[in-house]
Amino acid sequence: MNARLGYVAEVIIVILLSACAATQPFLNESEKQWTLIQKGAAGGVDIFLDSKSIRHVSEAVVRLEIRYRYSGPKPFDSGYIEELQVYNEYDCNNKETYRILSSAAHFMNGDTKTDSSGRQGYILPDDAVFRYLCK
Repeated sequence: MNARLGYVAEVIIVILLSACAATQPFLNESEKQWTLIQKGAAGGVDIFLDSKSIRHVSEAVVRLEIRYRYSGPKPFDSGYIEELQVYNEYDCNNKETYRILSSAAHFMNGDTKTDSSGRQGYILPDDAVFRYLCK
C-alpha cells in the first residue's frame, strides 16, 4: 500500500510540474525577436515569428523561424507536444507549398525531437505566416 501511495505522489508531482512548465513564457534568447502574429487560432495555437531571422533569399523567397505554442498538450508522434519551432522557406509566388528546412518539437515530458530532412508543407487558406510574409 505504501508503494502505491508513493507512486500516486510521484504522478501528482509530475502533473504539477508539467502544468507549471506549460504556463512559463518563452526563454527569449537576446538575439531573437519573437512577434505574435496570430493568437489562439483554431486548435488553440499561438503563432510567433522571429523577425530578426527573416532572410530574403530572392525577391519572392523568404526564410524565417516560427514558433507554434499550443494552449494544451497536442498529440504528436508518440507523445504530447507543447511547442513546435520550425525554420521554413516560403516562395511568395507559390501559394500551395513551402519547405520545412528544420523543426524541433518540444514535448510535455521535456524531450525534444529535431528533424532537418527538408520536408514539404502545405499552405492552408488561413495560413497566418504566409499572409504575413507575402502581403
